[in-house]
Amino acid sequence: MFSKDKTVLLRFTTFFLFLLLVWTALLTAFNLWVYMGPPNANPQFYRTRAETFFGVSIVLLVAFLGALRSVIRNQKHTDSQ
Repeated sequence: MFSKDKTVLLRFTTFFLFLLLVWTALLTAFNLWVYMGPPNANPQFYRTRAETFFGVSIVLLVAFLGALRSVIRNQKHTDSQ
């Protein structure tokens, strides 16, 4: 059983992962927009950055879903007692 401190830390971590996920998704969208949108001197640079941020977003999504699953399991376990 989780202590109250660990539960708070897990929820904070889940929230922080969600914020990071949203931030990297927005960075991906911005870099794709610059790559495909207005003319610029080096569009491949923005494409590479978009692909990098997309990869980071996928990793953060997996971490967020794992943390969210832990929060839900912990809540169910707490409610059953």
